[in-house]
Amino acid sequence: MLAAELRTDQLIVNDREGRKLAEERGIIVIGTLGVLNEAARLGLLDLRACAARLQTTTFYVGPEVLKNLLGE
Repeated sequence: MLAAELRTDQLIVNDREGRKLAEERGIIVIGTLGVLNEAARLGLLDLRACAARLQTTTFYVGPEVLKNLLGE
């Protein structure tokens, strides 16, 4: 796995199997929503606006996950 070989701090991955493999190797993983949430926390973007735009794409996020992310 390239992330392990490069000794990265984190790996951005949304794929469930890829996430599982990385975690088994002790690699910290973060997904697209985690990246967006962190950027919003830093004041770099509007999380609600980004979530709305994501919903117009093929990116899938479950309704409950989205509600939790947005604090609803």
